[in-house]
Amino acid sequence: MLFLDLPFLQYDQNVCFHSECKGDPSEKVFWIQCEICEKWYHWLCLGLSKKDVEGIDHYNCEGCAGLGNVVSTDQGQAEVAHILSDVNQFIIRQQSDPVISGIKKQLLDNDLSHPKYVMAEGLVKYVDNNSHSNKVVVPGELVVEVIAHHHCTPTSPHLGMRKTISKIREKFYWKNLKSDVETFVKKCRQCQLSKPMYCKPSGYMESTTSRYPWDVMAMDLLGPFPESNAGNLYILVITDHFSRFSFLMTLKRSRGKVLRAVLRQLFCTWGACNKLVSDNGPQMVSKDVAELCILWGVKRIFATPYHPQANWVERVNRNIVSMLCCFVKADVHTDWDVHVPVHVCFELFRT
Repeated sequence: MLFLDLPFLQYDQNVCFHSECKGDPSEKVFWIQCEICEKWYHWLCLGLSKKDVEGIDHYNCEGCAGLGNVVSTDQGQAEVAHILSDVNQFIIRQQSDPVISGIKKQLLDNDLSHPKYVMAEGLVKYVDNNSHSNKVVVPGELVVEVIAHHHCTPTSPHLGMRKTISKIREKFYWKNLKSDVETFVKKCRQCQLSKPMYCKPSGYMESTTSRYPWDVMAMDLLGPFPESNAGNLYILVITDHFSRFSFLMTLKRSRGKVLRAVLRQLFCTWGACNKLVSDNGPQMVSKDVAELCILWGVKRIFATPYHPQANWVERVNRNIVSMLCCFVKADVHTDWDVHVPVHVCFELFRT
């Protein structure tokens, strides 16, 4: 085989891309093509002789020096053909993209403003030194189609963000690739309907600590019970965390103003606590209770909704209900409030 039979060695080209071309257009000269950017150069401009050319099997120009191990991605070319059924149509789409067409023009003009891009097989490609491959640059109008092909097909059955990004990066490149894929996958309706929800496990619960009596208090409402002869419906339970000392007050109403009056009387008698724990009931989060706590400098702590274990007063409530059941007659449920200060409080106060 003669060396001129090699495709990267010709003698019928027209334009030399060497910055200081020494060839005479009127003379018949020999040419050599860069393997990466596919630009043609005179042998004379490169200082090569016939003997030099016979000893090489490929050539990389000065602009592509250091990229000799970079090869074209044939698989990416096949993917392009699969998406559009015609590579020429992809080339046309690249040409219609203002950014890619500008890069292509500069590459054809031997402008090295974009060293990370090359021309190969008529397509603008991105040189990825990490994977040693050329990635097809996707025009903006085909971004969604490329993502859909790698996410919504039987060969890529709605994989997650990380795997979809990895599959696309093997063959294609465009700016904001990662964010575009993440947005697409997040909005994928099939993923939303079929994928399980992954939640981090619940963290470890931390025990409430108190340094001295009346440091941390907790309150809760029990009821409504059957209306008593005195008109009472609720029991307000307030427990000291340090000593487990509990206060029980029977109430006719469970409004925020009523709780405010009870707490104010308690604070005036025993002093204000540092922290007050409660659930998120409307009475507990009312404006009246909040203003009183601000006035007395009490810090509010609200238990997690639907998680009563966070408020230890719930354990006291169970004891109260159990004690009341022992004294309330089965056929008379209107005297339960009579037993609250006598039997229940006596047992609770002994702590």
